[in-house]
Amino acid sequence: MRMLKKVLLFPIKLVLMFINLLLDLFMRVESLIAGIGGLFLLACLIYSLINRIWIHVGILSGIIAVGVIFVLLTAEIKVGIEILLEKLV
Repeated sequence: MRMLKKVLLFPIKLVLMFINLLLDLFMRVESLIAGIGGLFLLACLIYSLINRIWIHVGILSGIIAVGVIFVLLTAEIKVGIEILLEKLV
């Protein structure tokens, strides 16, 4: 029975491991892009604050907040997949 369970769960585990690998690569690229983009947006935000362009401050703050939320959600999905893989072992 245990061997049958391992055989039946192998394709699911294989797919989850592949998704985990792709997500890991995506997170590395995402971190690089988010870091460079975040610095640029922060510089634009400071420039807008100095020049008192309040609509730009609001828009840039929203973009930065969405970017941070996206990065955190991606990390949360990766943790969830890793926990699921550990439970399948």
